[in-house]
Amino acid sequence: MTGNRENSRAPLAALVVCAILVLVASVVIVVPEKTLTKASLATATSTSTRAVRACQGPIDARQAGESAGDADFAGGAPASTVSMSAIALDPTSNALYGVEQSSQTSFEPGPSDAGGKDAAPRIARLDAEGHATEVDPATSALLNAVYSLETLENSSVVTASTADGAEPVVDATQAHVTGSGDYRGFALSRCARATTAASFAGLTTRAGTSDALVLINPGSRASRARVTAFSENGVEPATQGSDIVVGPGETIRVPLATLVDERETVALDVEVHGTALAMSAELVRRDGLVPMGTEHVQPSTPESTLVFPGVAVRDGGSAHLALARTARGGAPGDPASVRAEDSIATARAFDSKGALMKEWEVKDPGQGASIDTALEGLDSGTYTIVVSARSSVVGTVNSRVASGARQGDTVGLPEDFATYTPGEGIDSASILALGRGAAGGTLTLESESGAQLSVAVIKRDGSIGTGAAHELEAGHSLTLAASDLAEDPSSIAGVIVVSQDGGLYRGSWSQAIAADDGGTLVTTLPLIANAARATGMTVRVEH
Repeated sequence: MTGNRENSRAPLAALVVCAILVLVASVVIVVPEKTLTKASLATATSTSTRAVRACQGPIDARQAGESAGDADFAGGAPASTVSMSAIALDPTSNALYGVEQSSQTSFEPGPSDAGGKDAAPRIARLDAEGHATEVDPATSALLNAVYSLETLENSSVVTASTADGAEPVVDATQAHVTGSGDYRGFALSRCARATTAASFAGLTTRAGTSDALVLINPGSRASRARVTAFSENGVEPATQGSDIVVGPGETIRVPLATLVDERETVALDVEVHGTALAMSAELVRRDGLVPMGTEHVQPSTPESTLVFPGVAVRDGGSAHLALARTARGGAPGDPASVRAEDSIATARAFDSKGALMKEWEVKDPGQGASIDTALEGLDSGTYTIVVSARSSVVGTVNSRVASGARQGDTVGLPEDFATYTPGEGIDSASILALGRGAAGGTLTLESESGAQLSVAVIKRDGSIGTGAAHELEAGHSLTLAASDLAEDPSSIAGVIVVSQDGGLYRGSWSQAIAADDGGTLVTTLPLIANAARATGMTVRVEH
C-alpha cells in the first residue's frame, strides 16, 4: 500500500510542477506590451546613428599604366586636389523649419559646455582602413556644424553624428578646378550616399573622351556591382553580366571604354549585390586637341516626367538633351503629353514666368536605347526644361560654353560644360553645401503648383542667416545670385531652402568661374530632399 501511495503521488507532484510552470508562463505572457517596448527602445538608443557620405576626390582621367595616346596631346594632368565642404544640422534645429535660430529653445546644452557646443553634430573623416579622424568644424551653439577643407587629394568618406544618436541632416560637396591644359574644367559634385541601384545618362565613349564610372565602398565588406550599358545601338551585349568587385574602403574607377566600344551616347544601369555603394560618373571631354571640359554626374531614377530647373544657357553656348530607356523601367508616361507619334518624348523650355519658349520632339531611336537631341533656338538665359516621355527614361541636359584662348595651333576655342540631372520634388528642407563657396553662383527654384519658401545662407563660421521669404506662383521660377543671398558671398558655406507650406519645389545651383586664360568654366548641382518633413514635432519659439 505504501508503495502504491508513493507511486500515485508522483504524477500528482508532476501536475503541480506543470501548473506552477503554466502560471509563471502566464505571468510572462501578460507583461504589458508597453513595458517591452520601453526596454527595446532603451537598447536602440544606445547605438549611435551616423550619416555617411563618400567624396570622389580629384578626377583621374588616365588610369595607372594607361598611355596618353596622342604624343602631341600633352597639356598636363587634372588638378591633383579638390576642395570640400560639409554641413551637418541636428534634426531638431529650427532652421529646418524656416525659423530663425536665434529663437531656438528646443534643445538642452551639452554636458561639457553650457553654451551647447556638444549639441552641434560631430563630423569625422574615414581613411581607407575605415579609421575615423574627428575634424574641428566651425560650430554654433545652435545645433549645426560646418567643415571646409581646401585640399583633398584622394577619395574620402565623411561621417556626421549627434550626441543623442539621431542621424543629422547632412550635405557634403567637393569642387575640382583645372584652370588650363587638356583637362581644363570645373566640376562640382555631391559626396554621395551609398545605394544599391543607380542609372546614368549622357555619357559617351567617342574618341577623345575619358568618361568613367566611380564606385566607392564605404562599408566593411566587399560588394559587387553589375553594370549594363545602353547606347544608340540598344543594349551593349558585352556588358551584360559584367560584375565589378569593390573591396571595403575601396574606390574603383571604371573607364567606359573598357565596357563599350566607341559610341556617341551611352547610359548605364548599375545594380549592387552586397554592401551599398556610393556611385557617380566623371566626364572628361575633348575634340581632337581642343579641351571640351570636365564634369561629375550624379545618378538618377527613371521617370516618365523629368524636370531640369535652372538650366543656364550662356552667350555663344548650346544645350543638348540625352535620354535613355534602360532596364530599370518605371511608371508609364502620358501619351497625350508627347506630340508626335514617332517620338519617345517631347521636351519643353519655360522661362521664369512659366511661358513656353521652345519645344522639341525626341525621335524614337528604334532598336536603340539612348539618343542625343540638340535644344536649338534658345537665347541666353535661365530655363526650366521639362521632358514628357511615353515611358520612364533617364536623362541629362548638357549646357556648353566656348570661351578663352585657343591652345597652340588648335582651330576651336576651348569649352566647358555643366551637366544637369533631373531635380527631385521637395516639400520640406534642402541643404546645399558649396565646395567652392558661392562666388559666381546662382540658385534657381521652381514650383509646378506654387510654394512659399524660406531661403537662408549657412556661413563658414557655422551660423545661419535670417531666412528670406519667397512666394513662387504655380509654374514660375526664381533665380537668386550669390550677392542676393548675402552681402559677402565669400562668407557663404551653403544654403538652406525650406517649404513653409509643404508646397513642392525643385532647385539647382549653377556656378561659373574664370579659367586661367580668362574664359568661363561652368558647373551645376541639383538640390535634394535631404531633410524629411517631421510629423508631430513641436518647434518652440521664444517671443
